[in-house]
Amino acid sequence: MSSVVPTVFVHTAIVRPDIVMSSAKVEKIVIVELTVPWEVRCTQAYDRKNAKYEDLIQECRQARWKAWNYPVEVGCRGFPAPSLGNMFQDVGIVGQARKLAIKKALQSAEKSSSWLWLRRNASSWKPSFNG
Repeated sequence: MSSVVPTVFVHTAIVRPDIVMSSAKVEKIVIVELTVPWEVRCTQAYDRKNAKYEDLIQECRQARWKAWNYPVEVGCRGFPAPSLGNMFQDVGIVGQARKLAIKKALQSAEKSSSWLWLRRNASSWKPSFNG
C-alpha cells in the first residue's frame, strides 16, 4: 500500500512546509515555503529556507521521488522576489494567470502586513506572565 506522499515526508516532525503538492502516480513532490520579510532580507530568507528543506528533499529523492523545493519570498510591502514568479512558472501557472497570481500574492502580503501593524499594540498580543 503506497501513501499519497513519501513515507519519509509524512514522518518528519522537524520541518513543516507551508504548501506540499504531490502525485503518487508519478512520484513527484513540490514543497513551497512562503516568507514575507523586509525587502532587503529576501535573499537571506531564500537561503535560510532553501537550507531548511534540503535534507527533506534529499530523503524524498533517495526514496525515488522527483522532489523540488521552492522557497518563495514576497516582501512585506508588496515586493515580489523573483522566486515567486519562478515557482508559478515551474508549476505551470503562466501568462495572464501568472501575472494575476503574483498580483494577488503581493496584495495579500501588503494587506496582512498592514493589519499586523495596526494591531501591534493590542493587549491580546502582549505576553502573559501568569504562572
